[in-house]
Amino acid sequence: MQNTQKKKENKIFDIYEKIVFKLKTFIKKFKILDKIAVTLLYVYALSVQLYTTRISMGEFPFFFYVLFPFIPKILNSKLVRLLAVPEKTYFIYIFLSEIIIYNKSLKLPILVKFNALYIFTLELLQNLFISIADLLYINEFTGIAMKKKMKEAHWNIYFSFFLLYLYSYFWAMLGTFPKFNRAFILLQKVVDSVAFWLRIKRVSKADEKKYNIKN
Repeated sequence: MQNTQKKKENKIFDIYEKIVFKLKTFIKKFKILDKIAVTLLYVYALSVQLYTTRISMGEFPFFFYVLFPFIPKILNSKLVRLLAVPEKTYFIYIFLSEIIIYNKSLKLPILVKFNALYIFTLELLQNLFISIADLLYINEFTGIAMKKKMKEAHWNIYFSFFLLYLYSYFWAMLGTFPKFNRAFILLQKVVDSVAFWLRIKRVSKADEKKYNIKN
């Protein structure tokens, strides 16, 4: 009777070990933990971007709420309001960048490192475009016309970067870096620059968009 019970227990334990082994293999093969970390980065980046857009624009166009009905919940979140202040986001991005680039003891996956620095770079690039738009329209227009043109420019920039974040996240979920054709050469240069900072080598010189991201 005891032998039969032990055999059953051993079988159950063997099945449990096989399940755990297959689960670990699956997680490692498809980089599940890496993708969860990257997802959290993009959720934060998009939340900050939406919050910043509403502060600048006052409100979103109606069609935006139709396409993305989850936006009001994000904007009304206390955590987003706490962390989305520009000064705090800049400090957080700088802190992450310092850790990723200079802290060699922290062995983060390359996919996570890349996207953290990439998001920070996009944030700086977006702010640069906003500042340029402000300078251009302040010199060209005055009064109501200036406000209208600046609002249009801000909206175009914010919406473009919102789509860019979604596009980049799509590539991150595929386990690789975003790719851009010649029409968006500036964005490809951003990808190349971040890869250079992290010393990520290209797979081949023939294809400049392919990088070795194996950890």
